[in-house]
Amino acid sequence: MNSEKPDKGKAWKSLKEEKSFFLNELTKQVRKTTKFVTRLKLIALITIEVHARDITDILSKTCFSVNSFEWKKQLRFKAILQG
Repeated sequence: MNSEKPDKGKAWKSLKEEKSFFLNELTKQVRKTTKFVTRLKLIALITIEVHARDITDILSKTCFSVNSFEWKKQLRFKAILQG
């Protein structure tokens, strides 16, 4: 069971790095764009991604099983969209 923890840590770290990279790219785009509508769309995407990053951080600290309530409550919309 202890052998699973380092892999879990690597997975969370990798996800965090991906989110950070994506947010940085969106931020660069917001600074470059001059079109008002494009800027609003990018700001909305940044807001969504910041929320996703925060949720990911919380789950990485509190969620120890895919069967936990904290994990499942974050998947509620995904199940609705797929089903």
